[in-house]
Amino acid sequence: METVDDFDTIGVELDEFFKHKQRSRCKDEFLNTLTDEALDECTIPEINLYDFEGMSEDEAPQEKQSDSEGDDEDKLQFQYSTLDPKVKWNNMKPVLREMYESPHQLKLYLTTYSISMGYPIRFKKCDSVRLVVVCASDPEKFQCPFVVRDSWMSTERSFQIKKMVEQHTCVRNFHSANLMDPTWIARAKCREISLIDGKLTDHYAKVWDYGHELMRSNPGSIIQISITVIVEIENKPNWQWFLELLHDDLELQGCLDLCAISDQHEGLLEAVKVVLPHVEHIQCARHVYVNFRKVFSGIEFKNMFWTVAKSTVEGEFKLNMEKTREVNPAAYDHLMAREPKSWCRAFFKGGMSCEVVENGMAECFNAIILDARKKPLL
Repeated sequence: METVDDFDTIGVELDEFFKHKQRSRCKDEFLNTLTDEALDECTIPEINLYDFEGMSEDEAPQEKQSDSEGDDEDKLQFQYSTLDPKVKWNNMKPVLREMYESPHQLKLYLTTYSISMGYPIRFKKCDSVRLVVVCASDPEKFQCPFVVRDSWMSTERSFQIKKMVEQHTCVRNFHSANLMDPTWIARAKCREISLIDGKLTDHYAKVWDYGHELMRSNPGSIIQISITVIVEIENKPNWQWFLELLHDDLELQGCLDLCAISDQHEGLLEAVKVVLPHVEHIQCARHVYVNFRKVFSGIEFKNMFWTVAKSTVEGEFKLNMEKTREVNPAAYDHLMAREPKSWCRAFFKGGMSCEVVENGMAECFNAIILDARKKPLL
């Protein structure tokens, strides 16, 4: 009897060419009947192979590539679950083969699981390569089999739970303060604040209504809402946008009798020159001293700097600077390179009614409103 090539029809979709070829070689009527039934159920259009006789490979129609070819290949692989960041803290539970970003992320996840469920755990091994977690209860008393072994996957850069015994035979204990490291406490605090004050997204959704209410209750106010209110960096465009709003709101005309004190931020310096060209710009002497102290520390240098900064006339400034040069010529050169006319009182314009050399008032104000700055937006 001639050998018959067997083929499996269970859960396998055969392409049309292979089915015709297989049926033409098979001499068994039973197998031919199975093939006919499979062809009747197939939704692929019938292809007449004789229509393509004599054609080259390039002329013959090619099989259409599926757009989901990559998805099909993924389906052939094992599908492992990935950590869902939206899971509530009291529902966190480790799952075998689940993937994480790093050992640190999994450690936080297991810590939350232990605290919420009341199961004591201990990190037997915890490094950048592997993580082994066991039950922290008395082994002689309970003999709890709980264990979680994790390591990096060999096929991709994911940290995975490789082995886990989920069962606990110990007694629950909700006193797990030793597991609460600063990172976990910070996360828990942020979570509680969001539950009390609400999420930032909810607050920002009410900003426009808040602006209209301000306009209604405070006629004449200038309200301009922009998506760039919270800026990522303090650069020239952001500072210029802020100063233009300030200029319009305060109705600054000429700005000949105003001065601005800054912290040597280059973006702010450039923006002031564009928006407020006639404003006298003063550098905060305290910020200048902070940079000076990095190189020249000590009480003597500190007293010399503030003596120079608070000089009232130019002659006094020169005299104090000469004393500084006698002590250390490098300190003299350092201060002269920092544009003393912008932070020494002797060079300030008259009639400004301002003799401060540093923005201590603003720092005091910021210190007072620290608690208020922690409050939600609205």
